[in-house]
Amino acid sequence: MSEKTSFDAGKAVEQIKKDRNLTIIAGGAVAVIVGLFLPWYTVSFLSVSSSVSPGLNGDGLLLLVFSVVSLAAGLNVLNKDKKQMSIASIVAGVLALLVMLSNWPDESLSGAVSTGIGYWLGLAGSVAIIAGSAMAYKSSQSVK
Repeated sequence: MSEKTSFDAGKAVEQIKKDRNLTIIAGGAVAVIVGLFLPWYTVSFLSVSSSVSPGLNGDGLLLLVFSVVSLAAGLNVLNKDKKQMSIASIVAGVLALLVMLSNWPDESLSGAVSTGIGYWLGLAGSVAIIAGSAMAYKSSQSVK
């Protein structure tokens, strides 16, 4: 029989507090998720201005999935090899970064469109996920 495991939020928080690399991954994932709901772009024309954020539509949903996968892999919720989980987290972070870069602001519209804090937060968060995951991978290599 297989042993059922359940997710313990308290244990996860303690694990994040103890592991610097996991703290960086978690911080990056939270930054990406928060950035989904903040303005990515502000469009201004004459005296009218409107902000746009992806929320959970289209690319926003992809970013949410990649952030959750990277955090779950970092927490090793599947109880697999730490090296494999670090690689999974790196891949999810790279995919999140690619989604962010595919939404890079169009410079030709610089007068009418400005980049909002949500975009920059998502971009920085995806880079943090990759950095924390890479450091976790490196530390898993030194521990045998």
